[in-house]
Parts: sequence; C-alpha cells; structure tokens
Amino acid sequence: MGAAWAKTEVMRVRGYWRDSDSVSVTAEEAYVSWAGHAYDILIGVARSYHAVIEYGALAEEAQAVSGVHTSVPFATGSGGFRSCW
Repeated sequence: MGAAWAKTEVMRVRGYWRDSDSVSVTAEEAYVSWAGHAYDILIGVARSYHAVIEYGALAEEAQAVSGVHTSVPFATGSGGFRSCW
C-alpha cells in the first residue's frame, strides 16, 4: 500500500483536506481558504480586458493555490465552493 493508495483513501474518507499533510479540515475552513484565494484570482481576471474564468476553473485554481482540496465533485457545488462568498 503506497502513497497513491493513502491519498485515494484520504479523498474517499475525508471530504476536505490539506494537500501538504493530508490532514482533514472542516468544510468551513476550506471555504474560508478558497474564498480568500478566489478573490485574488478574480481580481487578476478582472484586470484583463474581456477576460473570463469558468466556475470549475476558478474552483480548481483556488484549490491548487490554497493547498486545500475536496473530493466533492464540482457538479455538486465543489463542496460548497459557491457558498464561500
């Protein structure tokens, strides 16, 4: 049972976790982290004329930048990502 198995188990068992140490976080902690990063991402997008970002891309980028991830599919609201703001 290697690291890939362990990460899969973390994703399946825990809905939200920090990528750096695979420690579970609450949904609220994840939302707070994503909201701050999503704001910065949106400001960056807004600086470009006619620039847009799709919801899924915003969610993926906010998770990547924050290091907080979820196993909840984007189709279900990215684990509440939309409720961050």
